[in-house]
Amino acid sequence: MDDAPLDDEVPPDALTRLRAVCLSFPDAYEEPAWTGIRWRIRTRTFAHVYRTDLTRSPSPGARAMTTEAGLSTTLTFRSHGEEFEALTSAGAPFFRMSWGANVVGMRLDDTTEWDEVRELLTESYCVQAPKRLAARMNAEIAHAETAHAETAHAETAHAEIAHAETANAEIRTAPTEA
Repeated sequence: MDDAPLDDEVPPDALTRLRAVCLSFPDAYEEPAWTGIRWRIRTRTFAHVYRTDLTRSPSPGARAMTTEAGLSTTLTFRSHGEEFEALTSAGAPFFRMSWGANVVGMRLDDTTEWDEVRELLTESYCVQAPKRLAARMNAEIAHAETAHAETAHAETAHAEIAHAETANAEIRTAPTEA
């Protein structure tokens, strides 16, 4: 008998978003965990999503986020250094897990910022990935950030040119006083 948990425990929209992020990383794969679903690089988990009753959590930070019994969707991931400290002291939706020196818990709900989740999971992947793959990801991130900055600069330049052209046209069409 297969005792693997069903991924339908996790809300489908959250699972779809997480899959899109996690499976975009080199050599990442998904598998059932003891509860929920986890994503791994080699044998290391970099993301895990599951449903839990936070009021019964061993983590004081998790218990502090809710006063009602009931299932919540929790995402765990790895972080390090100052970012780990900032996340685990920020309060909701983040909390320090009671296991693992660098594991952060995050409650997922209707207010989740999915761009932030992508950034956090990218960092988690890089923390857990072999150096070669982490370097590859960091190079791809740097390239994407450069391309984004160049696009933003070009859009700003186009907007400034359009504004200047409009201002010049208004000056040319303004009536002159006699």
